[in-house]
Amino acid sequence: MKRILSIVTIIALASMCHAQSSWECENYIKQYDVPSELKSLPKDKVAEFWWKRHWYDQKIDKIYSAKSKTAKRSLSEYVLTCNTIKSKIKPNKYCDLKYKGLLGKLDSIFNLNKIDSDIEIHINPNNEFNSSTYPTGLIFLNTGLIEKLDTMEIVAVLAHEIQHFVGKHSLNHIYAANKKERNNKMWAELGGALAATAVAYSGAYNSTYSSSNNAQYQQNVLLAGHAFDRDAYLATSNYKMRYSREQEIEADIASYRFLQFIGADPNIMIRVLDKIATMEGGRSTSKKDDHPSAVFRKNVLLAIEEYDKKYK
Repeated sequence: MKRILSIVTIIALASMCHAQSSWECENYIKQYDVPSELKSLPKDKVAEFWWKRHWYDQKIDKIYSAKSKTAKRSLSEYVLTCNTIKSKIKPNKYCDLKYKGLLGKLDSIFNLNKIDSDIEIHINPNNEFNSSTYPTGLIFLNTGLIEKLDTMEIVAVLAHEIQHFVGKHSLNHIYAANKKERNNKMWAELGGALAATAVAYSGAYNSTYSSSNNAQYQQNVLLAGHAFDRDAYLATSNYKMRYSREQEIEADIASYRFLQFIGADPNIMIRVLDKIATMEGGRSTSKKDDHPSAVFRKNVLLAIEEYDKKYK
């Protein structure tokens, strides 16, 4: 009987985990899916699929319209970052020439100049399986990535990277981090005030009974005050990571929807994630990860088909 109960319990727990995972995936899709107005555009309006994204992005509008010190600081940092990138980051002309055919195919599929005149796709001579997007519109595809993917898989990766750019993920990231830092500093200041109160109380208390441990106690309280600062820093760092994970999910969904939009198989993006998952050893996502694991990202995309059936 105990064995039967154990088996039933395991099955129940597994079902609960699956249900929770399904809910989590659906929640991500609801939050980050491409607006239906874009999905229903004529198929020859490929560039509009991307450059109209900001019409529906309230996060960007909120930052640009906000008059707070945090928003102004974030915009200043964003501009400074863009200017630094323009002066420091230079494409490798030899690599671009070597992969001229591929770059031409990508441009014909995306019509890049019509999405945004700042977008430039370049090949980076790096063996790492990776790609990167800068807030200026520079997008680099590593040779280590393009040598392991076919053309349509590279299209899926590029769609992911373009969403990072058109969604102003760098600006959103800076704003979110600054906002969190401001809140954490407020709590750190409160912690410092509490520590100062404790020092004062300690002095009064020890002057009545004994002054022998007073200096050590004050030192301990000061260390506690530093701990508040440290925790504020760690909380800000963790928030940055969490926000970045959300951006990755949003970019994955955009890539999946773009492949659907141009009449390609959206599972191509899932194939790319399968390859990344193999390189990651099938690891799961932890709270400390900057990027979600490929397995987690794949599960979100796999849930889209069921999501579409449910909400059509």
